[in-house]
Amino acid sequence: MSLAKEYKINGIHLDFKQTDNNKQITHKKELLAKIRKKQQKNKKTKTGQHLTEDGSKIKKLKRQVEKVQAEKSALLLKNQKQEGTIKKLEQQQHQFNKKLAAIKTKKEEKIKQLISRIDVQTAQVEKVKKTSLAC
Repeated sequence: MSLAKEYKINGIHLDFKQTDNNKQITHKKELLAKIRKKQQKNKKTKTGQHLTEDGSKIKKLKRQVEKVQAEKSALLLKNQKQEGTIKKLEQQQHQFNKKLAAIKTKKEEKIKQLISRIDVQTAQVEKVKKTSLAC
C-alpha cells in the first residue's frame, strides 16, 4: 500500500509519493494549483460567455419576433381595410348592374313601343293608300 496521493486533471496525472523531495512536491502542488485555477477560470468564462451570448441571442430573437408580430398586425389591419373596400366596391358594382339592367329593359320597351307605333302608322298609311286608290 502506497501512501501516494494521485490527482488526475484534464488527463494529467500527478502523484505525490513519499520518495519525492520537497522541490518536486512544491512544483507538483504549484502545477496542481495552476491547473485548478485554469479550470475555474475556464468554467467561469465559458459559462459567463455562454450566458451572456445566449441572453443577447434571446433578446435579439425576441426583438425580431416583436418586429414580425408588429408587421403581422399592421398587415392584418391593412387586409381588413382592403376587404371592406372590396365589399363596398362589390355592392356598388351590384347596384350599377341592377341600374344597367333596368336601363336596358326600359330601352327595349321604348324600342318595342316605337316599333309598334311604326307598325300602327304603317298600317294606317296602307289603309289610307288602299282607300285612296279604291276611290
